[in-house]
Amino acid sequence: MIRKILAASFVSLATASAAFSATFYVNDAAGFGGVAGTLKEVPLPDVGKVGTGPVTVGPLTFDSQSGDLFFGGGFGSTLIPGNDTAISGTEDLQIDINVNSTAFRFFLVEPTTNTGQIDACNFTCVQSTFMIEAFRGGASVGSESFDPIDDFANFVGIFDAAGIDRVLITETTGNADNEFFGSFAIATIPVPASLPLILGGFAVLGMVGRRRRKS
Repeated sequence: MIRKILAASFVSLATASAAFSATFYVNDAAGFGGVAGTLKEVPLPDVGKVGTGPVTVGPLTFDSQSGDLFFGGGFGSTLIPGNDTAISGTEDLQIDINVNSTAFRFFLVEPTTNTGQIDACNFTCVQSTFMIEAFRGGASVGSESFDPIDDFANFVGIFDAAGIDRVLITETTGNADNEFFGSFAIATIPVPASLPLILGGFAVLGMVGRRRRKS
């Protein structure tokens, strides 16, 4: 009987986790803040061009899907605190989250000034649109498309109670003009209070099974 109860509890927990999907908060910092909890900031370095990646910064690993990555180094937006990241190509960026995380946040700025590298396109400015997609264990758990407001720090937050481990940013329309991404932050997943009990129960079952085989 105990074995059946514990097995049912484990299946129920796994099914509930699988049922979660990501919720996207685009330019809704208040809504995101209501569910995200305490976030850990991930400041970016000021190193300039680093190639296409992968480049690991704290708990995040950045991979460009379309051109060289820049971290600071004279590129960026004054609308985002700290250093930003940009790509010399269309802004297709993969970010792996190397810890269990329920929440992920960043800001995106799309400039409309043609010249320069700070708050500027550094190319012919065009209106871009983006697809933001979240993953858990290699499977997509949701996506959101949006058209960022120009010359504005657009807020993007993602929340999933079961956790996410990758975010893919894809520029669905646009060109090699600069958009800037920065002020990354994550929230980590606490261990559920019931998990140690469930794992302990399976350990007891294993011991009981071994004793029965010996007898």
